[in-house]
Amino acid sequence: MVTIIDAYKFIQHAQTHKVSDKFKKIADGLKEDDNPVVVLVKLK
Repeated sequence: MVTIIDAYKFIQHAQTHKVSDKFKKIADGLKEDDNPVVVLVKLK
């Protein structure tokens, strides 16, 4: 699955939900006014 999320929403989600360390690391590298983030998810 593929989706696009605004950087500020991605950051906000990382701050308000329990997420993986990898997710947090990516969010920490973003600024709120960065380009949207493309999220690729492999379903089990």
